[in-house]
Amino acid sequence: MGTAWHNRGHDVTFGVRNPDDPRHAPLGTVRANEAAASDAEVVVLYTPWQGTQDAEQGCGDLSGKDLIEATNPLSPVRRGLGTDFGFGLLRGRA
Repeated sequence: MGTAWHNRGHDVTFGVRNPDDPRHAPLGTVRANEAAASDAEVVVLYTPWQGTQDAEQGCGDLSGKDLIEATNPLSPVRRGLGTDFGFGLLRGRA
């Protein structure tokens, strides 16, 4: 999502836990979560469900910002995908 916004002319800073990790270099402007969120008008959380709470808390004060929460609550289970918060099993169709 951030890359698409950047490609359309928006100023995008990616917030990550470890901005010095070389795997983030292709993203462009990368900062620690709180630093990236502090300057943002819009914050997008796009994390695995298990990491969402830590990611949100790592952003610091989000008052007055638009927050788009696009987490993925799915996790692999024996026969398909399940949700991490108890809504049962989603079975893929062959």
